Amino acid sequence: MTLAPGGSAWAGLRYANPEISGARTATPAALLVTPPDERKALKVRWKGGEVPVGGNASSVFLTVFSAGDGP
Repeated sequence: MTLAPGGSAWAGLRYANPEISGARTATPAALLVTPPDERKALKVRWKGGEVPVGGNASSVFLTVFSAGDGP
């Protein structure tokens, strides 16, 4: 995907609900996103609350990138 200057893209993250899975949790401060063909990551503040960090319930899945601001 190629974005024009000032354009935006998004991708969804999917993971188990810690309240249901019983996994240990942590609240990230930020996500590090490295754009294609770049070496330096962009730091994006995390606003999603707690995420699972232990056991099989901690798997995270990324959806396909789409142009725009989100669903």
